[in-house]
Amino acid sequence: MDNTRKLLRIFQALCAVFVCMFLYNLFGKTVFRKISDPYAGYFVSQAFFAAVVMPAVVILGRTSILRADHEYLRRGWTSAGFVIVLIIFIFMLGFENLVESAVTIPQFLFFVGHVLLIGFCEEVLFRGILQNALHRWFGEDTPEHVLKAVIISGLIFGFAHLSNALNPQISLLAATKQAVVTAFAGMYYGAIYFRTGKNIGFIILLHALYDAVGMISGGWLNGEGLTAILNGTQDVPAAGVLLWMELYSLAILIVLRPKKVMPLLKQNMAGRNRQDV
Repeated sequence: MDNTRKLLRIFQALCAVFVCMFLYNLFGKTVFRKISDPYAGYFVSQAFFAAVVMPAVVILGRTSILRADHEYLRRGWTSAGFVIVLIIFIFMLGFENLVESAVTIPQFLFFVGHVLLIGFCEEVLFRGILQNALHRWFGEDTPEHVLKAVIISGLIFGFAHLSNALNPQISLLAATKQAVVTAFAGMYYGAIYFRTGKNIGFIILLHALYDAVGMISGGWLNGEGLTAILNGTQDVPAAGVLLWMELYSLAILIVLRPKKVMPLLKQNMAGRNRQDV
């Protein structure tokens, strides 16, 4: 594939990311004027997001990203150890909130559908479409090239979350801190995505579980809305944000260490797994 086509893929990926997110945010504002139940509102908004993302995947010819390679997943799932530990730890912290939640069964189902759709939409856009386009540009011939694609896609992932600051009820400081941590989390998801043979379903599940336990721990099921949870980020000290950045950076470097990455590259993983991603 020549450089012009590779650049075109990156341009298409960026357009898909920002057009989909723009439509999602625009639709979300409309939804909450019509639907009073926040659980139903967030689910409907996220369902619309998915309804926009899937046509983008088809139009760009990236349906191959939805395929699974169970052999690579079996060998690489342990690369997600850090986030799995986080999920268990945060779940334990928020277990009391889950037990004491006063939501109805339909509301809880809306919540589950909401977090699953968050994982699906964001991972398909940022890892499946964008990161793969960057992999094509840099190449998947060295660990350094893989790391570059992971870092850039993660930074764009974090930047996209600055859109939360457009909500007048969310402070710019809170949105910025969340965007910074989200960028490094996105890099880590990208590293796991590569190590597991680009199994998008596994990353979607991890993302959904992490968001779910974070929302539960933040009091989502006890009446705390997304605005209150995000604004709580404002109180996190700069040292706390720096610590998260360092932890994620360490996890990324461990996951993408040459000893583990080189065997994947030698097997020509890009062509074998995703042919024309």
